[in-house]
Amino acid sequence: MQVVLSCFLEALGISRFHASTAKSPGAISRFLNHQNWSLRTLIRTIRQHALRTFQDSLRGRRGRPPLIEIIVDTTSISKEGAFAELDGWIHTLNSVRGLHVVMLYVCCGDLRLPWGFKIWRGKGSPSPTDLALRLVRPRVSTGEGIATSTKAQEAGA
Repeated sequence: MQVVLSCFLEALGISRFHASTAKSPGAISRFLNHQNWSLRTLIRTIRQHALRTFQDSLRGRRGRPPLIEIIVDTTSISKEGAFAELDGWIHTLNSVRGLHVVMLYVCCGDLRLPWGFKIWRGKGSPSPTDLALRLVRPRVSTGEGIATSTKAQEAGA
């Protein structure tokens, strides 16, 4: 799982499974295809880790509060062959056939933390740009986000 997350943490728009020295691209693909994923649990775990990492980076810091940036990135995970379990999720975007994930990252200094994602479901569904706006809008309009969550966690919520 660490190998998969590290590929997403680069936020370069492409998966770097082939560049991994820890696992082969085939092993990573099989892991993604055959796991029974609980997305709620996965998202909750990633966000808890992100908040702990963010808080650890701020501990002992003095002076001006750090600048927090939001990055939205479309990451394409190339898939070849037929995958019945991924029916409806495998499409072609920018000449890449595979699974296309619009990722929302919260960045602070050298930290780049995955915060949310949407899966692009092909033509006839909202575009990757529309999905990116859906990821960003609630955080901007309501103030929800990593800073608000950090304050809530410090208050014991």
